[in-house]
Parts: sequence; C-alpha cells; structure tokens
Amino acid sequence: MSIDKLRHLARTRRELITVAAQKVAAQQLADRIVGSPIYQHSRHIAVYWAVGGEISVEPLIERAWQAGKQCYLPVVRHQSLIFVPYDQNTLMHKNRFGIPEPVNCENAFAAAELDLVLTPLVAFDQECHRIGMGGGYYDRTFAFLQAQSNTREMKQKKEAGDVLLALASQEAVQKKPLQKENVQKALKEIPKPFLMGVAHSCQQVDMIKPESWDVSLNSIYTDLKKIAVGQFS
Repeated sequence: MSIDKLRHLARTRRELITVAAQKVAAQQLADRIVGSPIYQHSRHIAVYWAVGGEISVEPLIERAWQAGKQCYLPVVRHQSLIFVPYDQNTLMHKNRFGIPEPVNCENAFAAAELDLVLTPLVAFDQECHRIGMGGGYYDRTFAFLQAQSNTREMKQKKEAGDVLLALASQEAVQKKPLQKENVQKALKEIPKPFLMGVAHSCQQVDMIKPESWDVSLNSIYTDLKKIAVGQFS
C-alpha cells in the first residue's frame, strides 16, 4: 500500500475515535510513558499540541510540570522546528497551519539538547517506522541524528549502550532487580535526544517502507502498548 493510502487509512481510523475515548486514551498514554525509565530520567521534554484527532499529551504535560520537568512546544521556522519553553503562562497564537504555538520564541532551546521528544505521527508499524503529515519537519529537524549514527564515536557509544541494555535484560529475565547504576549507565550511553513516537493503537499498519531521509524512532507508545528498540525506552 502506498504512503498516501496508509496515511488516509490511519487518519480515517483516528477521526472515528469519540471525544470520550480520546480522553481515556490520553490518560492511558500518560500512565504508560510516566512509567518508562527514559521519561523518568529526562529533564527537557519536547511535547506537541494535538490536532486532527492526534492523541493528546495534555495529561502527560501536567504530570511533567508537577515533576519539575521542562516542556517545550515545536515552532515552525524555515522548514524545520525550533523548541520553545512551554508552561501555564505561555502566550499562544495559531500558526499558518492553525496549530497553537508560543508567541515569544526568543528563548528557543536547541533540538540537540533535548532529552526526550514526543513525536506525533499518522501511522506506524511494528518496526517503529513512522508516517507523518507529509511536511518532513521532524525529519529535517533531527537529521543530525542520522548523520551521527554513522560516525565511529556514535557506533562505539551505541555498542556500549547495547551491552548495558543486554545486561539489564538478563537481570530482568532472571527476575533480579535492575541495578540503579546499570540503568544510569545505559541511559547515559543512549544517544539523545530520544525520539518517542506517540499515537492511538488503531493507527498501527502492517508495514511501512522507510525512505532514506526518514529519521528512526527509538520507540512508539500508544494508549495500549509500547513498541521499543531497547530495554530502557
């Protein structure tokens, strides 16, 4: 099935979700993400303003604020995104797409300095491949992650992280408590920002063929399940 047909299929499914079901799904998503080690060890978190039936992250944002974490909203600038601090007092206006975004962008935060990026999507598959709205904003903004993944330093860092992840997985299989130092080391070795796709479970499709410019997601969280590359996701 073509990308356009998959996008149409997933959007149709998403638009059929009732308002009541949307609220329940948003709470379930927040519960699932809050329990993840990546979230728990993240300080700077990029969120988004849900539109067009996207799963809401408002309950998660509220809990992040309560935990003392800093949230950021994306703002479109020159075909890519910048991330602006967002709290209860942030002045908002609608951009050319009708999506609310912060008015003041002077204190934008560098994308490379974010710990966790909650990435909206239209469709996804079991391999963490993503179809977005088609604008390519997230792919262009985080293209540096693709370039970094090809460097020797990043490969060595990923290999070290994989070893620690394997160790933690073995401990889990043996029903031993995960050692805090192992968790912290593994999290430190995972390249950041960590890209976490978020969606309704009904947006999953059988298979998506990624393009060369698509930036890989580390995991995908829905209201019902998690699809992850590694243990600490």
